[in-house]
Amino acid sequence: MRRPPRQGEESPVWLTLAVVGDLVIIAFGVHEAVIQRRLVRDGLRAEGTVISVRQVSNGKGGGHHDVPLVRFVDAQGRAHEFEPNSSVARDIPMGGRAPVIYLPSSPDTARIDGTRIRVLTLGGLLMGALVFTFGAIRLIQMGG
Repeated sequence: MRRPPRQGEESPVWLTLAVVGDLVIIAFGVHEAVIQRRLVRDGLRAEGTVISVRQVSNGKGGGHHDVPLVRFVDAQGRAHEFEPNSSVARDIPMGGRAPVIYLPSSPDTARIDGTRIRVLTLGGLLMGALVFTFGAIRLIQMGG
C-alpha cells in the first residue's frame, strides 16, 4: 500500500522542472543575444512589408493575437518571408512597412530592426529566466 506524500516530497519534481525551464530560457536568450549582436555588427538593413496576418489562439481564454508575415528583398534581389517572434511586431498592420535586419550569409536570421524590439525581446527572456530562478529558489526554501 502506498502512503500519501508528505509535504515537500513533490517539490523535487517541480524543482527539476524549474531548473530545466530556466536553463532552456537562458540558452535561448544567449542564442538570441548572439544573433542580435551579429545583426547589429554585420547585418544589412532592408524594408519589409507585412503581406499577411495570421491569428493565433492564446489558449483556453478564447483570445487571440496577430502574427504578421513580413516579406523583404535581400541585397541579391531574392525575396524572403518570416514571422517576427517579437510581440512588438504584432502592431504592424497588414500592408505596413517593417524595418528588417538580416545577415547577408543567412537571410533566415531576419528580425524586425529597432533598439526597442531588441531590448523588449531580450528583456522578456531575462524576465522569464528570473521567474524560473526565483521559483526554484522558493522550492528549495520550502524543503524541495
